[in-house]
Amino acid sequence: MPLMKIFLFPFLISLFIGCHQRQPKHISSLPKNTDSTQNQKIKETQYSDTQLEYFLDSIGRLPSETFMTGVSFHSDSIFKNQMALNDFLSPNDFLTLKKAVKSKSIDKVFAGKIFRNLETDSIYLKKDKLPLMFISFDQHKNDFNEFAVYIDNSNINEICNLYFFKSNALIAKHTINYRYGLSVDHFKDADGKTVVYYKENYESGSGIWWYNWYFYKYTDNKIIPILNELENSNLQYPWGLRVLRLESSILKTNPLIIKMVYSQELADTSDFRHTLVNDSTIIRYKWNESSQTLDCDYSNSKLSRAQILSWYLTDNELLFMNSFQRTLHENLNSATPIRNATLSYLNAVKNSTHNKSH
Repeated sequence: MPLMKIFLFPFLISLFIGCHQRQPKHISSLPKNTDSTQNQKIKETQYSDTQLEYFLDSIGRLPSETFMTGVSFHSDSIFKNQMALNDFLSPNDFLTLKKAVKSKSIDKVFAGKIFRNLETDSIYLKKDKLPLMFISFDQHKNDFNEFAVYIDNSNINEICNLYFFKSNALIAKHTINYRYGLSVDHFKDADGKTVVYYKENYESGSGIWWYNWYFYKYTDNKIIPILNELENSNLQYPWGLRVLRLESSILKTNPLIIKMVYSQELADTSDFRHTLVNDSTIIRYKWNESSQTLDCDYSNSKLSRAQILSWYLTDNELLFMNSFQRTLHENLNSATPIRNATLSYLNAVKNSTHNKSH
């Protein structure tokens, strides 16, 4: 595999993580070219087949948890650290908010009063009103029991602050990167409590994107994180060492059932793609009262949690080797083209791992 391709993906991913600071995102955030002079300074070692097989086995013997926390850290840190609030609106302020919802606009001074650290675009500096969007989670939208509101900046950027209410209590502020329009949905869980979910976008571009579903639950005048699950990821040639794609769809909400359709491929030196996995699976989730989370039942799933994380667009090649060790071993015992592609992949990962440690 050409040297530039070997080191392009780790460079891009490190750049992408460093730039994701809760701000609007753009396709152009990914550089179109890599500094070839910098790449030429990195000497690539061609390891023997025996060394590469030993490398695969040594990674495969480790517990998957060794790699999982680091791979999921970026996504989990956003998911678990949305701002909890405990602000109560007076009866008059609550009535004013209801009127603003019905008129789809809110007085800017009043908005600054009830929303913490309200951020608005400069185009609203000379305006008295802000566009207000309303999302009801009640059976009747005029109940104003469980609902959310946000200032509509969709024509300006791809990020918004969503404010969650429990009646007159402002209980949370979620900052969401949504990319192609904000979509918030909800359902009633088995215990009758409201579960709200939306998509968080980490990256989008030509041949590369990544979204997760974030699920939260209303409970005890709070909205708590209960499930962070991969919704859609795509990494095409030449961005990474693997070509991958995963798409999830919700089949049912009570209980929650998700279908995942997925594939991963390796490209050889002639850029021919060799399929590693191409399949689909059904995953069921159930409420865990002790942990206050939606737990995945992997007993009938074709994918483990570690394997699902191998579709994250992070530095996860060691986790992929660990969780798909059997598949990679089968490739090493297969016909020459797929064996050579697998050895080339392992050689690239081993070089990258060696260079990071020095």
